Amino acid sequence: MAVNISKTFLQQLSINPKFALKVYAAILDQGLSACEDETTFIEAVRLVVWILLKFDDYILSNNLLQVAKSEVKGIETLPWYMYASLVIMTKRIPRYIINNPKWWMGKIDYLKRVPELQSPIEAYQLMTLGFIGDILTYFDQNDRMYIRQFTQTLLNQKEMFSESVLQEIEALKNIALPRAISSEVSVEVKEEIPTETSLTSSIMKIKDQKSIVLILGDLAMKKNDVYGIAKDYGVTQQQLEFVEYADIAQYKFDRLYYSTKYAGIILGPVPHKAGDLGGHSSLATKLKEKGFPHVCVSMQTGELKLSKNLLKKGFLDVISHYNSQH
Repeated sequence: MAVNISKTFLQQLSINPKFALKVYAAILDQGLSACEDETTFIEAVRLVVWILLKFDDYILSNNLLQVAKSEVKGIETLPWYMYASLVIMTKRIPRYIINNPKWWMGKIDYLKRVPELQSPIEAYQLMTLGFIGDILTYFDQNDRMYIRQFTQTLLNQKEMFSESVLQEIEALKNIALPRAISSEVSVEVKEEIPTETSLTSSIMKIKDQKSIVLILGDLAMKKNDVYGIAKDYGVTQQQLEFVEYADIAQYKFDRLYYSTKYAGIILGPVPHKAGDLGGHSSLATKLKEKGFPHVCVSMQTGELKLSKNLLKKGFLDVISHYNSQH
């Protein structure tokens, strides 16, 4: 039965956000026809996207924007849509922003002129700089040089930014500098794809065949593909445990603390706020705490991802580390 989202229903949505996922599902299923008219459709998308972004759900919010773009011509030119797209881009493909600072500044400059966005646009800038700082640990030397260029480009136009934003830019620049000029190796998994010889070697099997590999986040493949890759590394289907994107927020990560059950963790795309982070800015930094199983952050060009090649590297990293400790 078709859902008809009315203006009255949207008033309830603004009061009780628990209806957001119902509206999301209806729009994805029925598109514009889920609402009584185009104006209601646009407002429904705007409200639900704001709610999803409040909970740092960038995958669902992006899905909704893409549906809206296909249903309503020109919706992507609305300021709130542009702002939401910018926030999602920061979380999904930060490398693009790092490589295109002038484009990023142009977007900010335009949106700063919109009265309703003056406050959130500064918060967004601080969030972007903080997020880049969080993932800096996983960048290699070349990436860090790009961040140096990114921050310097911003500092060349200081008049665009508030004092608090400038302080964050300076801090990010200083953090990027030491590693950019040193020979320290990034913790991101190496780009080499394991050879067939290494895959069939006994050293590539977890010594304790009962130990589990925990895979966190949004898979870019079917689970049967994961089982096939795991088998190449001597990991059985029974040794795999998944916590998918939609379940991350409810998962109690403290249960992993000093657990002997897990050989390691492969971390892919997850919501920025994942349950109780205990004061940490991201799940990756929380899991780096002493006491948690070894974690491999599956990342490519600054973006968390679980592709087939990255998953192979993840198994290689987890198994090698586990066997070296046991």
